[in-house]
Amino acid sequence: MAAPRLFLLLCLLVAFAACLPQRKNQPGSRSKAPPPRAQQEDDEQFSDECPEPNGYFADAEQCDKYYACTEGVIEERLCPDGMVFNDFSSQHEKCDLPFGIDCSQRPKLQTPQPSTHCPRKHGYFAHADPKICDKFYYCVDGMFNAITCPDGLVYSAKTGICTWPDEAQKKHCSSEGLLANILFYTMQK
Repeated sequence: MAAPRLFLLLCLLVAFAACLPQRKNQPGSRSKAPPPRAQQEDDEQFSDECPEPNGYFADAEQCDKYYACTEGVIEERLCPDGMVFNDFSSQHEKCDLPFGIDCSQRPKLQTPQPSTHCPRKHGYFAHADPKICDKFYYCVDGMFNAITCPDGLVYSAKTGICTWPDEAQKKHCSSEGLLANILFYTMQK
């Protein structure tokens, strides 16, 4: 019986997190007390309120923006470019790479800060040539490392890892094409 109640509470918290503020209070200012419960249903303008006195809460529209609440004071924060806020728990402040994080309901992101081979400062990115299937870049703070997948595998932009060509479903990167390339290069040696 406790599990369904906990699930319901979790669903309510997630739904409430979707209504988080779009602006921040000035540092050091205290948030107003929330209106009585009856007024909350009628009043949609409590966007500068913390849903709880302490915790970290996702922005409703932007996946890499979140809010830190400390003793009822709200502060807007932004993940490093290329990372998104992981809202698995309101007690943890965690920015992650976007793989496995659902941003479909809050698809906006900050303006990219690109550099050589890095469309964003952090992340895994496919090679610029779409016909080069087995090479990709790992970017940290705008600096890249070139990585090559093991023979027979290709980089998947959906998962950020090397995988079988049929799973990656990447144009120009079929199993047959990769096998032909491997045989060609093997014959050259």
